[in-house]
Amino acid sequence: MTTLPMENTILPQLINDWPHLDCARSVITLMIDQRYSAKSIRSTILTISAFVEWNKDCRNGNPALVLYDDIDRFIECRAAAAGLRHGERRSIQRLRAKLIET
Repeated sequence: MTTLPMENTILPQLINDWPHLDCARSVITLMIDQRYSAKSIRSTILTISAFVEWNKDCRNGNPALVLYDDIDRFIECRAAAAGLRHGERRSIQRLRAKLIET
């Protein structure tokens, strides 16, 4: 399996500007340590980016506030709109765990 080293993993500016950047990095680092494929890691980055954008829209431009139910609401919205693969669901749930841990 090919994995991306964290130092070569470029996060979108949206995540880099997010106040919870450390949580997103932690999820990605965990995936790298567990030897997830580069494709899975990229999918996770895209899913987290979509969540940050969605949360920003829900919070009138302020993505700093993340409530516990926001993840469930995002999953419901995403699943209803475009479909949500199982791996994407797990990625966003990992992010919730890191946000709670922090």
